[in-house]
Amino acid sequence: MLTIRRLCDDGRTVISLRRVLIEAKASSDFPNDQINQLSCKLDSCGHVCELVNNYVAHIANPLRRPNVKEWNLQAGHLTEAQRAICEVAVTLDRDLFQRKNPVKIIPVPQFKIMEEFEHWVPDADIKKLWEFWHPHNNVVNAWILPAPGDSMLEFKRVLGNPDWQRDPVGKARAEAYKVVDELMTQRRNGT
Repeated sequence: MLTIRRLCDDGRTVISLRRVLIEAKASSDFPNDQINQLSCKLDSCGHVCELVNNYVAHIANPLRRPNVKEWNLQAGHLTEAQRAICEVAVTLDRDLFQRKNPVKIIPVPQFKIMEEFEHWVPDADIKKLWEFWHPHNNVVNAWILPAPGDSMLEFKRVLGNPDWQRDPVGKARAEAYKVVDELMTQRRNGT
């Protein structure tokens, strides 16, 4: 929650997505309409930011602050804020800064990600965490919106949609990814 608040902070004393957008708009190097759209997307984090300001980051005494809203944080609020931040970061990086290296929001870990839990979580529950992790990872990485006019990335998103997949051994899906990767390589090489 604190990270969401920090990334949406517009103060000059922080490095945040909101601050990057403000500076980009002031520089006039980027289209204002696109900067405004990204800023509006970050506005969806407002509920979480307000709760953090009222209950975590500042004094949370309701008697001192009679206008403090009741604590009503739900998982959906955090997911909505996380998604907005991810979409803004990817769009900013890809479309405005025009970086050509494709990214995943949740990178492939190069370590045993459940290691910290193994000391106090039963093995059966570790298995459940893994069963949650992989689909969640796919859902979050599917938040990467296609670049304007990039139908290939949209095709990859369709392939990653669990509702669309009907291939129990994964052979058709693997072949489809292979074809998409070949097309993307040809496109990058200009052939």
